[in-house]
Amino acid sequence: MGVRKISSRRAGNLDSLNHIVVSITESSKGFKTVNEVKTLNSYKRSKESLDAIYYGLKFAESVEYSLDQDHDQPEIFYLLLTALDSLDQPGIPAKIIELWFLLGLSDALGFKIDLKNCAGCGLVFIPPYDKLSYSYESGGILCGSCSGYSLKMRAETFELLRSLRNNSLESITSQNYSDNAVNEVSAILNTHARNMFISRNVGEKTGMLIGNI
Repeated sequence: MGVRKISSRRAGNLDSLNHIVVSITESSKGFKTVNEVKTLNSYKRSKESLDAIYYGLKFAESVEYSLDQDHDQPEIFYLLLTALDSLDQPGIPAKIIELWFLLGLSDALGFKIDLKNCAGCGLVFIPPYDKLSYSYESGGILCGSCSGYSLKMRAETFELLRSLRNNSLESITSQNYSDNAVNEVSAILNTHARNMFISRNVGEKTGMLIGNI
């Protein structure tokens, strides 16, 4: 009996955004059958919020287009799981979770933004972080001496980027970054993600990740 049928006892377990353990067998002809499904977390709290559902599906879609079929990448799986777990808890803004997730996904896929050196001249960044910008052409941060089409950023924005890479979500939230910094980081990371996916020839397939910048 296929799980697509309404009468299937497994259908509820296979709801979108559920964290499950599934047992699958494959026939000699390549047909796969779901034998057993156990739900580890259904994220009930998140599914009561349209915002949380939106972000959860966005995370899941981006992971779907990040991995080749039947290719294991535990780092990305646990990145997604942490993001979904965080969405299901009160106190951590969904936008901060999104930024943390996008930066982590870029790092895991080999599109890491260098937060130590200028992508143009290699200059080491030292405080105060003045006149920095993100260049989608170079895929990194530029110092004030390097030119190119870029997204300007405040010093606070650069500090938030570094905090997203180096700290837990809870500690990032407690630092109370301004809306301006959050919005600038959002523009940078969504632009970076868009170019990352386009370079992987899947940009035209992604709706939520690429279409909401």
